[in-house]
Amino acid sequence: KVTVKGKLGVNVNNPDTDIATAGPVSFEGKRFEVGIEPPSSGVYKKGDIVWNADPKPTGFVGWICIREGSPGIWKTFGQISA
Repeated sequence: KVTVKGKLGVNVNNPDTDIATAGPVSFEGKRFEVGIEPPSSGVYKKGDIVWNADPKPTGFVGWICIREGSPGIWKTFGQISA
C-alpha cells in the first residue's frame, strides 16, 4: 500500500491535477484512454472507454466497448450538442 500526499504524476512533468498520467489508466477493472477513434487493435473488455481527443459539436464524447475482444466491438456515447 502506498500513500501519496500531494500531486502524483506518472510519466509526466509537473502534473496540474491531483493525479496525472501520460497513458491509459484502469479503475475497477475498466480501461480508460484517449484517442481520435475507437481502437483497431489490442485486447479490450466490455466497459472499457476511449475518450474523444478531438470533440466537436454533434460529435461524441467517446467510445465504449460493448463486447470484449481484439479490438472488441465499440459504440459511440455522449452526443455533443450543436
